[in-house]
Amino acid sequence: MNAESTLPANTSSSVPNAPRPRRRLRRWLITIGIVVVLLGLLVALAPTLVSTGPGTRLALFIANGYIPGKVDVAELSVGWFSGTSVDGLTIVEPDGRLVISTTSVAMPDFTLVKAAKGSSEYGTITVTRPEVTYEQYADGTNSITRALVKPGPEKPAKPPNRSLRSEPSWCSLAARSSSSLRRRSLSPWRI
Repeated sequence: MNAESTLPANTSSSVPNAPRPRRRLRRWLITIGIVVVLLGLLVALAPTLVSTGPGTRLALFIANGYIPGKVDVAELSVGWFSGTSVDGLTIVEPDGRLVISTTSVAMPDFTLVKAAKGSSEYGTITVTRPEVTYEQYADGTNSITRALVKPGPEKPAKPPNRSLRSEPSWCSLAARSSSSLRRRSLSPWRI
């Protein structure tokens, strides 16, 4: 027997072939394409996801992080091209006192497309059975600002306003005897 015949045949290269650059580029393009499609689907389905129970709870968790009080809703419905509605809205002060409660709030003209464009035209807002507990406190705050506005750094006291006209307030409120409230003008209501 010959010693050379028992050895395996020598291969041309002991290192496996590395993928060619063209294959790598194709893999990266496919991966990027899949990520872009998935992100597009997530954006397109975002209103549907937020309108579900878990999505609404997540949105409320995020919103409640920006205010000292607590906002709660029974049901939320938003859409890119359809109006917004909220059922069972309640706003509570940090100490637990109820400030605002409504059966429903409907904004049929306000869509997420308008919100994304930065539009401040809300159209008709219908509030059904509103209950507002407004209390003015000795320190100058009120129940609504205590529930919705985080206290900022202390500001120096402003001199009293001696004019007869009051400045428009950031808060828009109105009271009517009917069960629904419609805002038709763009000017703020005065407290």
